[in-house]
Amino acid sequence: MSGNFEKDKFKIISLEDYWIDKFKSEGNDLYNVGLARSGKLSTYRRSSYGRRDLHEKIIDLISHGFKGPEISRLTGIPKGSLTEVIREACNGKRLKEARVEIIGNTILDLISEDIFTISSLAQNFRGMSSNDVFNFLAYSEFELGPDILKGMIASAYIAYRFNFDHLTSVGLYEWSLRDVTAEGLAEYLGLDYFQRLSDFVNAEMGGFRNIKNRGIQKYTREFFSFLAKLIIGDRKDADKLLEKLHLDFYYSSDKEVSKAMLELFNMSFERAKLQYSRVIFRVK
Repeated sequence: MSGNFEKDKFKIISLEDYWIDKFKSEGNDLYNVGLARSGKLSTYRRSSYGRRDLHEKIIDLISHGFKGPEISRLTGIPKGSLTEVIREACNGKRLKEARVEIIGNTILDLISEDIFTISSLAQNFRGMSSNDVFNFLAYSEFELGPDILKGMIASAYIAYRFNFDHLTSVGLYEWSLRDVTAEGLAEYLGLDYFQRLSDFVNAEMGGFRNIKNRGIQKYTREFFSFLAKLIIGDRKDADKLLEKLHLDFYYSSDKEVSKAMLELFNMSFERAKLQYSRVIFRVK
């Protein structure tokens, strides 16, 4: 050691990481364990470097969707101490609150990067499957989740309904109409079950039968508006926006496209892009 903190701090961090890894490999956790009358007592006493490193690891694990037992196992933190450490790492928030904020903002960031199908979102979370992403959007306290999910389901409904999954030899999509069922759409979305999808569509979207009878274009504003606001910033024109949402099957002529913009934003594409490109949606 040179005695100069700026020069030595990286050596200190490396040494600390070495000993932490060594202790963990020998079956120890990241805590000092003392003896109390009631038995062993874990206490959260680590250096500032180790504590910061542990907090960063916890936030990273939460951002990937890992839950309490998994975080405990992956970090070596005893379950009885986990709540305290998470609250210190996450500005006083409990795990449930921290998950809503951190995962919610991660999803918003991914959508802004044009990743907004359930399966493609799940690929960006090491600790979440497509089922977990669906449940988070539908049933957690992430208030923006249901509006995002309605847009995702409605867009997938159109893609599944028109069955345009393959290209012809001249580079055009072939499509054929098919009936949309909860079972079929759940499989298309990458979900392992259909009942929760059916329950959400019944509760939040009027049910499959109602959508089929009225036509999904009747629900353009209700289902697509919020998702359209999230992704409009990267679209060059209204046609590209409708294409991304699969709404181009219902709105194709210039007159219909203008009508769709009024349905989605109650204003023109140009005004909507100017307004919503400046909005940053975040969970606080």
